[in-house]
Amino acid sequence: MGQKVHPLGFRLVTTQKHRSIWFAEFENYSELVREDTLIRAVLAKKSKETGISKVEIKRNSDFNKIEITIYTARPGLFVGNSANDLMNLYLNLKNIISSKRNIVINISEIKTPDLQAELIGDVIVELLEKRIAFKKAVKKSYCTCSNSENFRNKSTSFW
Repeated sequence: MGQKVHPLGFRLVTTQKHRSIWFAEFENYSELVREDTLIRAVLAKKSKETGISKVEIKRNSDFNKIEITIYTARPGLFVGNSANDLMNLYLNLKNIISSKRNIVINISEIKTPDLQAELIGDVIVELLEKRIAFKKAVKKSYCTCSNSENFRNKSTSFW
């Protein structure tokens, strides 16, 4: 049996950046990885309704400040009315992470959500949950993607 390489690890240097940007000594490493995993789990619960595509976590060298950048297709839904949802998220993260760390949450809007693979996958899952035929769901998502302004290869044929 051959050895498989994870696609993200294969592309890290050439086309993609790391999702967490920090460096730690051996003693602190497991705690920081656990915190990153918990942060991503909390944000994954909101991912479906707000269209979160990517989450970047940056820490300073003293590990007393965490900067979380959330790339979302619908920042208005993410923030909520008068930033109540954002404040609730901040308090949730503050409970999960040790209290001596400051949390900064940045929200970036995705200009072309039709071209983000994770969001397209969410749309297909949503259509399949509504009991739509899979070929129709994939074809519909392909059509919305190909009708996007920034779609580069217009001569692609599909089914």
